[in-house]
Amino acid sequence: MSFRQLERFVATAECGSISRAAEQLNIVQPALSQSIRQLEKSVGADLFLRTRRGIELTAEGQTFLEHAYGILSQYSKARESVAAMHGETSGSVSIAMVSSAIDLLTVPVCNLLKERFPKIELDLEEGLVSNIQQGLEAGRYDFAISYLPDDNKYAEAEALIDEQLFLTTKYRGEPHSRYSDLDELRNTALIIPKERFGAGIELGQASKNLDFELVSSKFSGAIHPTLKLVKAGIGASLLPWSAVRDGLENSQLLVRAIRKPGLYQRVHMVHAAHKPITRATSAVMELVRESVRSVHQEGEWPGRLLV
Repeated sequence: MSFRQLERFVATAECGSISRAAEQLNIVQPALSQSIRQLEKSVGADLFLRTRRGIELTAEGQTFLEHAYGILSQYSKARESVAAMHGETSGSVSIAMVSSAIDLLTVPVCNLLKERFPKIELDLEEGLVSNIQQGLEAGRYDFAISYLPDDNKYAEAEALIDEQLFLTTKYRGEPHSRYSDLDELRNTALIIPKERFGAGIELGQASKNLDFELVSSKFSGAIHPTLKLVKAGIGASLLPWSAVRDGLENSQLLVRAIRKPGLYQRVHMVHAAHKPITRATSAVMELVRESVRSVHQEGEWPGRLLV
């Protein structure tokens, strides 16, 4: 198996057509077909399903594609690292973030990057917790900002912040209050986002500090559907500040912190344990740390700073 075969496989998978991929790669179709067959023989599985409409990835092919992206990315990073030893830090860095982090960090990180490392190209993606973990394991991302646990065997994690969770209900004209008592939380059925969206992961752990269990309503989903349900008065939720601040400013939500004990979920900066960190990646990771400290100091990310 060669890098050329991997590149041809990825191009074919993305084009969904041997003819279009051959045209893109500037090679003849028989040569591309032979390269794919040789790769399938090397892998020991059919990577494409041939149909009258063209080709599509098999389940084995989809799995192999994820790893092919990672292999090609690591090769590119290795070349960039060698080149960076003889000049200004450069290269491309890919980051995946959960929604609360990407809302708060995109602008400050990119501003710092333009100022200090103009030759670094940044690829930012918003992702679900489960998708981020799969991408890290496959090598698609250089690092991620997520709720992944710090004992994950596939990744190395650095705690950034314990972001505070706020009891969020529909605003009905009542006087605004910064805090809510535990008794209200005890008697409230919560719309809790599912674990794959992140905000639900730490609630079970947080409830261990209480003398009662948090009660889930019959509704669940991503952050945005949860907010719609809360604004419609269908239920309450526990959400981070980044998710609720706009609704608070528009007088759509009543947002209150729990007095004691507070409820938090930990946000990590995570990178795959098997993937080397390039100079460009290390530089961007430091910009993330600086940005987290900055937005926390400005009051935009309430919680316990850990970096």
